[in-house]
Amino acid sequence: LSSQKGGWKENRLQGRLSRTVLHLEVSRAMNHVEKKAAKAAWWSLLEQLIRYGFVGGIAALTEWATFFLFDGIVHWHYMVATVLSFLIATFVNWAVGRCTMFQNAAKGGTACEILGIYFVSGIGLVLNLFLMFFFVEKIGIRNAVAKITATGLVFIWNFISRKLFIYR
Repeated sequence: LSSQKGGWKENRLQGRLSRTVLHLEVSRAMNHVEKKAAKAAWWSLLEQLIRYGFVGGIAALTEWATFFLFDGIVHWHYMVATVLSFLIATFVNWAVGRCTMFQNAAKGGTACEILGIYFVSGIGLVLNLFLMFFFVEKIGIRNAVAKITATGLVFIWNFISRKLFIYR
């Protein structure tokens, strides 16, 4: 009887060890899958950021060109030039982005998508105006340099807001 009990204990111990080893192997496999998924998500985000950089670059060139037109040639106040160039560039950003990155409209159709773009871009515009005021009036940076700097900083907001709020 004692040898049977010992054998039973031994089998029970082997069963526990087998389950422990199996659990460790499953955990390792899951960690590998999770790491691979995290790496794929990171590369996907990086690819989106690069593509948005292309789209944003076209919009930025549009914004700078229209700002120069309104500020440097027409001689409108730099704040008016900032608003108008930002509105035009936002439309260009939407149109080019829709063709290259976000082929699927946001929920609610194109009209809701454009309204969403202009809503989150409105926050970007407020940031842009604040930065323009700060750079031009408080620091004394030239209008064109201030505009380029402000655009670069607002780019981050534009990408994140579109990713999180419009094209989930």
